[in-house]
Amino acid sequence: MPFIRAIRISLVIFLLFLPGKTMGSSDRVMEDKNVGIVFPPNLEGMAEEVAEIVPLIKEELQRILGWELHGKPVIVLVEESRRFRQMVENPLTVAFADPERNLVVVDCSRTNNHPLSLRSVVKHELCHLYIHQYAGRQIPRWFDEGIAQWASDGISDIVQDHKRSFLNRAAFTGNLLPLSSLSRDFPVRDSDFILAYEESKDFIVYMVHLYGKKKVLGILDYIKEGEDPETAVYSSLAVPLEVLEKDWRDSLESKTNWLAHLSSYLYEFLFAFGAMITVFAFIRIIIKKRRYLREIDEDDQP
Repeated sequence: MPFIRAIRISLVIFLLFLPGKTMGSSDRVMEDKNVGIVFPPNLEGMAEEVAEIVPLIKEELQRILGWELHGKPVIVLVEESRRFRQMVENPLTVAFADPERNLVVVDCSRTNNHPLSLRSVVKHELCHLYIHQYAGRQIPRWFDEGIAQWASDGISDIVQDHKRSFLNRAAFTGNLLPLSSLSRDFPVRDSDFILAYEESKDFIVYMVHLYGKKKVLGILDYIKEGEDPETAVYSSLAVPLEVLEKDWRDSLESKTNWLAHLSSYLYEFLFAFGAMITVFAFIRIIIKKRRYLREIDEDDQP
């Protein structure tokens, strides 16, 4: 699966920068010392915004992560969602990073929709570049996505319904995904795909809360030195990953009760309640109208 995805991305990137093909003769390039931006004419304002925010994002991430991003990333702004979806495995994806090419690709047709913002999405993707540039390619995907969400205001690179938590439901029903299944790829099914992102973020937040940012990011130092991820976790935190995962699962299950589970359906309840009120009001109007017509008929009778 990763091999097929790599081939697909390589082909798309090749076409993207091939004049007269996917990129098109009308696409433009904006470049300074911090970033190169490829964009269609309609997105010139957005490209200028990206050029303005990238240096600020770099400074923020450098303060959070503690190391410097080398090289100049290229950010491709895609106007048509259909064109972007040819590059990704899941249609919920709104952006992705390709660390080997120091490249970020963004579906701009969806980044302006609440709660997504162009700035947060770019920050998330640049964080991926930071992580891989620093530690290499052995990073588990759950760790990569968890750190990127934690460091970028909680924003992921997919469209999520923040009114509903798949994580709470999975914890309540005992259907959390094992972290071992999220090391290379995330599930294909949309609900599990979203759950994988939620688990990744929550587990990183859990570790940071227990051990602090320095020790959690220290896992990357051990990975950089050649240790496998499980050994790196133990080297930095002095706790086996499987024990840490079990404790995290237990903490989630203890926090997830009936009330919390039902609250994940709050909007559905409110919608259903509103619909019932509307139907009740409509029935009352019908009854009043019929009563009024009946009274008129009775008054007209001799």
